[in-house]
Amino acid sequence: MRIEKDINKDLLAMKKKEEISEALFTRLRSTGVQLARMYGLAKVHKQGTPLRPVLSLPGSSYDNLNKTLAMYLDEIEGANIETNTQMAREILEKTELDSDESIISSDVKSLYTNFPLKEAVEIALRRLYEQVNPPETSRKTMKKLLNLSVSKVHFKCNDLWYVQKDGLAMGASLAVKLANLWLEEYEPALKKEVPQLFELKEVNKELCPRCQKKVTYRTKGVECEICSNWYHLGCGNISESEYADIPETVCS
Repeated sequence: MRIEKDINKDLLAMKKKEEISEALFTRLRSTGVQLARMYGLAKVHKQGTPLRPVLSLPGSSYDNLNKTLAMYLDEIEGANIETNTQMAREILEKTELDSDESIISSDVKSLYTNFPLKEAVEIALRRLYEQVNPPETSRKTMKKLLNLSVSKVHFKCNDLWYVQKDGLAMGASLAVKLANLWLEEYEPALKKEVPQLFELKEVNKELCPRCQKKVTYRTKGVECEICSNWYHLGCGNISESEYADIPETVCS
């Protein structure tokens, strides 16, 4: 397969120039014979039922590159999703809103297919090499590897061949990590422009009488019916396992 030969040729050239080690060459070397293919998952919760593009790479010529380079980016804080559906649900179940409050979800439309790939790679490189223990591979070589893995990817869809020019599709190991790092770069600007989206609402202005920390809607807590103060779970004799049976008079 020509794609596999081209990838291995580039990797071999790097090894001969001692840009990558023999061990890394072996890990990155393409051994896949399955074609990368793109398919769509229907977003049934959205108007018009648009398709979410998913790029299937397992067994393809790009698979080893994606998996290995993703392990490097794993070391960068913020490269991985820091929550999951279960965690979000637990937080929302314990969130109490006033009558004039609402919960909103902010999303980026078609994020993966629209974010600038070159910019995302540069951000990932900067974050990767500003760490205390950066990779032994040089930054220049790592850039070559990242571009080889995610730039100009050949894939098949409906029996036709396509070449990706920019952006990424879900399904690639590097896609989520690059997207997270790119978004995190702009988070300070978003916080400044729309601070209310990032602020935690306080239950009251007083501190928990036992730990002297503020009680927020993201923290499991209970309000005492005698003193009207909010207490954190885990403070004193209040434990998470006893949450369902906590008396409302917790200050006594």
